[in-house]
Amino acid sequence: MVAGRTGTDDSGTLPVVNRGPAAVGRAAFACAVLGLALWRAVTDYLARDISVGGTTYRVGDWVINYAGGFVRRGLFGQLLTAAPTGEAALWALFWFQVACYAAVLAFLLGFLHRSGWAWPAVALACGPAALPFIGWDTGGGWRKEIIGFAAIVLLAWARTAATRLQVVLTVVAVLLFGLAMFSWEASVFAVPVMLHLLRRDARWFELRGWPSASILGLALVGGVASVLARGSQRVAWAVCGSVTSQGMNPKLCGGAIDRLAETPAEAIEQVVLRFPLYWGYVLLLPLALLPVLTTPWLRRNWPVFAATAALVAPLFALGEDWGRWVHLLAMAPSLAIMAGGWPAIASGWWKGGRTAVYVGLWGLPHWLPPDATWPLLGFGWALLELFNPY
Repeated sequence: MVAGRTGTDDSGTLPVVNRGPAAVGRAAFACAVLGLALWRAVTDYLARDISVGGTTYRVGDWVINYAGGFVRRGLFGQLLTAAPTGEAALWALFWFQVACYAAVLAFLLGFLHRSGWAWPAVALACGPAALPFIGWDTGGGWRKEIIGFAAIVLLAWARTAATRLQVVLTVVAVLLFGLAMFSWEASVFAVPVMLHLLRRDARWFELRGWPSASILGLALVGGVASVLARGSQRVAWAVCGSVTSQGMNPKLCGGAIDRLAETPAEAIEQVVLRFPLYWGYVLLLPLALLPVLTTPWLRRNWPVFAATAALVAPLFALGEDWGRWVHLLAMAPSLAIMAGGWPAIASGWWKGGRTAVYVGLWGLPHWLPPDATWPLLGFGWALLELFNPY
């Protein structure tokens, strides 16, 4: 069999990948994509947010706190007020975000290594709507969905851990999910995949009860709380005063904090204003999900994907960050698929040239203003910008 091509295992049924010299090339390509995307994401965030005391959304959503009383999305920001100064708080936030991304990256690299850096695995881990999304449009990264991603990853690791470590990872995952739900109510997107990873199994008979019940309970209470305490202009002003008194950039008040006063009708109006431009997202959605749609995992676990899609769907009506919502739809099931290893992704559909074109030549903007045009994003365009910045 030619190195790098798929074949069958001894049973003649399961496609397998040759781990010969071609795997080195596949690994180099995948690492180049992930490395460039993360380098762009980190350097842009440090330059445009952390070093200037924060600006609007990438920091602003994280610093929402309870200065004006209990409000949705305020738990993480309330915890962050324990930091003594604005600069210390921003760096504490940065390193927490880095820890979440590091967990996801470690999980992705482990999956790629176990799968022999096969092309289906590269498409799943390096696709434009997967983790590299945050590097091609840097404004889409560093958001609160990463807490949910980290919680999913910890549960995936717990599946194969020794019993004692399994308990620790599960407890931390549940606590992280609780933090996620009370810091961003849309973190409910993670519930179907987390429950899937907690499915009944001989190894899980000691854990299957309380973790599932805790996740469902946190999702319910957090969701209801977000409806009852949506926020108001008074709350936004109080949070703004608290943030600026910590020495952070006053521009933070004009982003996520200010939108605490936004009504659902106003949010929907902002989405409607972006049509017909946003039909582009509708056309690209199947392409963004292609690595998930072509997996054997989906045929066996389509209810998990359908439930995730149902929980993410309201975001398309209530928020104009449609690229992020596609990112959620791609990342959550992808992490579940990676937990299943090679049998979950084995497919002859992804070949070298097809995967390179798919991964390299396009990307999704996280958001577009009504009068914008579609930008050129993706690994290939980022390479051109890197070597020819002018």
